[in-house]
Amino acid sequence: MVPLYGLYIFVVDDNPDLLALATDVLRYYRARPLTACSGRDALTVFRREQDTISAVLLDVYLADRNGIEVAKLMRSINPRIPIVIMTGSVSNVPIDMPVLRKPFTPSDMVKILAEAIVNHR
Repeated sequence: MVPLYGLYIFVVDDNPDLLALATDVLRYYRARPLTACSGRDALTVFRREQDTISAVLLDVYLADRNGIEVAKLMRSINPRIPIVIMTGSVSNVPIDMPVLRKPFTPSDMVKILAEAIVNHR
């Protein structure tokens, strides 16, 4: 059984191509993706869906906000949900957050999300 089956994964990225790719990969693995394309929308959706979300995949650079700031706000709202940061550079990511380094493969994405969910429990 694929570890993401049936889980709600919240993907936040302001790049529509990457957002579509991540959504397609999650659907392929039978996860249930939720999406947002800005930090503002991400926080709105996170507050509303926090009881449903199993993990967040969050880009570090968003057009309207810094992804790390968004991640910290999400953690203050609900610290039980693991957050994976997407970035091309790990130097700007807090040490306590898993990182999905760009560019990545679909299997890299699924693996790090599954590990984050298992290790966060």
